Amino acid sequence: MLLSSPGWCCSTAVLMVVGVGGCSATPSPPFPAGTDSASEVPPPPLSNPATIVGRLPRATDEIPSVIALRSETPGMYTPQTASPMMDQVAHVFTPGVLVVRTGQPANFRNDDDVLHNVRVRERDREGDVNEWIFNVVLPQGGMFVHTFEREGVYDVRCDMHQSMWARVVATSTPYSAVADRDGSFRIDGVRPGAYRALVYAGRRTLERAFEVGEGQQFELLMAEGDGRVGTSP
Repeated sequence: MLLSSPGWCCSTAVLMVVGVGGCSATPSPPFPAGTDSASEVPPPPLSNPATIVGRLPRATDEIPSVIALRSETPGMYTPQTASPMMDQVAHVFTPGVLVVRTGQPANFRNDDDVLHNVRVRERDREGDVNEWIFNVVLPQGGMFVHTFEREGVYDVRCDMHQSMWARVVATSTPYSAVADRDGSFRIDGVRPGAYRALVYAGRRTLERAFEVGEGQQFELLMAEGDGRVGTSP
């Protein structure tokens, strides 16, 4: 049900998820129609996949950078087999950065013994907070299922506990990674072909095109100024 905005809520309405023994919103279908739907014929199995390694810039707000490899060949992605989940435990969003597939369900859960909410807003290409996506209150054991339709970066916050914040990166590709603190990353099992690397580092978005061959270990270094798409102070 929708509740009018209380003092701690920044939006005009908030969805309250209620139930017994664990609860959720009306779930999205496991494979909604779209790019990665189960009805599409999956690509042929990989015989000699490639590996992408490299280093990304450090994120300016202490959140690790994320890289996603977008194939230039349509229909070359395998369907999602498990739904990613962001949990709330000990007043912390876990993981702090969650990568999800567009058009596929993602779960938000509260495993704390207190009431939390999850407020998600989309960032635009310049890194500024833009559109409000949803704001849901989760009781203990509550779960909310949402499908992100657009690629991009989303801020996640709990208005009840201001220290709780995280980030979601939505991408159409299964080839993605959250970098280590030093910016290093590794993506295994990549299908050979032409790709465009999208790197989300704080408020910055970097982009670079490349090709990788069968069985190749390709090193991809994304430094400052490498095809910058958007930036903000």
